Amino acid sequence: MAKDSARLRLNIIGIVAVAMLAALTARLWYLQVLVEEEAQAQAEANVTREIPIQAPRGRIFDVNSRILVDNDTTLVVTMDAFILRDQLPGRDDRAALALRLATEISKAGTLTKAVAIFDAMNDPKYGPFEKIPIAQGVTDEFKVWLAERTDEFPGIEVDQVTVRTYPYGNLAAHLLGYVGAINETEVEQRANSLKPYQRSDEIGKAGIELAYEDVLRGVPGTRTIEVDAKGNFIRELDYVEPRPGNDIRLTLDIDVQALAEEQLLAQLEFARTQQEKELGFFPAPAGAG
Repeated sequence: MAKDSARLRLNIIGIVAVAMLAALTARLWYLQVLVEEEAQAQAEANVTREIPIQAPRGRIFDVNSRILVDNDTTLVVTMDAFILRDQLPGRDDRAALALRLATEISKAGTLTKAVAIFDAMNDPKYGPFEKIPIAQGVTDEFKVWLAERTDEFPGIEVDQVTVRTYPYGNLAAHLLGYVGAINETEVEQRANSLKPYQRSDEIGKAGIELAYEDVLRGVPGTRTIEVDAKGNFIRELDYVEPRPGNDIRLTLDIDVQALAEEQLLAQLEFARTQQEKELGFFPAPAGAG
């Protein structure tokens, strides 16, 4: 009887040991065979990063080849979202950094609010590997000042970006349109575009800028770099040059447009001086030519 009981206990222990060994073997097989490629890709993502490079938009000309919409460059303070989430996960730390950054940027001549920087830090629209823009139009002197203090401001850089300029001011503004920050709906609508968009990009919002968005937008480039566990730059692995967008020439003559707008305004102002006995002065809020 005692021998049977001992044999039963040994059998149970053997079954448990075999089951545990089988579970361990299955887990090792799963990790080494089924998810090997996924694990390898994740490991590579920890040391390599792709940084998108903005491509200049195409220019817009009138019928006589005069530039109506052009590009210029400006300096933008950006924050590395990866380093931000890794090294400053707490609200208090982020608030302190936002306050100091806003103070220094404002002292350098570009008025910036700490609350705006803090909101940008916590904006969910920016992906984990994107650069978050926090202040535009800073000076070269501030860029040098910041470069000397990378330890104090981890992940904060000054990048050069292109911005739209309109040499004729508001002339033909209703026709030319404008660009603005892309929203979530527009990102989703253009998810499969051959010219990929980042959540920090601008997109045509009205007029020619909107109607010919696919023509005017360039193809962004990429810079692939290697970083350490803290996100510090180690070396550049690859660089793909951005391709500018295509220019557009309109049938519009800017001189004729200027004359039309001038005369239209003059006629509206004249109409507002006229009155009738019953209606009083004409409001003349708008007109057409």
